[in-house]
Amino acid sequence: MTFNVLNGWNTTKIGERDDLAAEVILSERPHVLCLQEFDPCYRMADAPLQELIASRYTEVGDAHTSWNPIFYDHNKLRAVEFSEVPFARGTVYNYSQGGLSGFRTIFYALLETLDTGKRFLVLNLHYDMCKDRELCLENQADESRQAVALAEQLSAQYGVDALFVTGDYNARIDGVPTAYMLQNGFVDTHALAAERDDRGSCSKLGEPLWGGYDAAIDHILYRGTRPLTVHRYQTVDSIRAASDHAPVFAEMTLA
Repeated sequence: MTFNVLNGWNTTKIGERDDLAAEVILSERPHVLCLQEFDPCYRMADAPLQELIASRYTEVGDAHTSWNPIFYDHNKLRAVEFSEVPFARGTVYNYSQGGLSGFRTIFYALLETLDTGKRFLVLNLHYDMCKDRELCLENQADESRQAVALAEQLSAQYGVDALFVTGDYNARIDGVPTAYMLQNGFVDTHALAAERDDRGSCSKLGEPLWGGYDAAIDHILYRGTRPLTVHRYQTVDSIRAASDHAPVFAEMTLA
């Protein structure tokens, strides 16, 4: 599952949304959970999201400061290696309301299944989004090249034949970052799904999702030699009051 939980600089109070986010996560029970814009305001709320889901999920890493963290079901998986890589053009975004964001990073984890010992990589990221469209496209082009290069490096380094890149691409499937990745060996898991909905992943708080999948900007892309079967790809819109994104849930089997 990938879910942009909407950073704390938004006017909606964080403490009023954590339980909604936790409810859908614990209901869908993904083995891997990737969050974006999970800023310090979320982590310090009265009922922090990470504590609400702690019965099942462990966050990868020790610092617990990433804005793009990866959580895993500790009944199914364990984390072997991990790190966070900032995008070359910078990780800071200045909010008009005041304050800085550190969302422009790639957090990655090498995960291992407890039952079979098989390993796979997950890269969780947040591509650039800014008012200057030309600059944004330049940044996204650079970021997509960095994401593909890192994926290739990590796959070779760990000898892993299955890798997912997920998160907030801030682009439709034919946009700059997604198109570049599809041209460089990745496949769109939505396109592979036996059962899928075609709703977009963006909404306004409390309002229905807009557009179809051609308007979605949250994606799960796959690259590897292990056969992948995607059973179901779903946009979970039941908690649209919790964020300006709806979680994307994909049920998949790796051979």
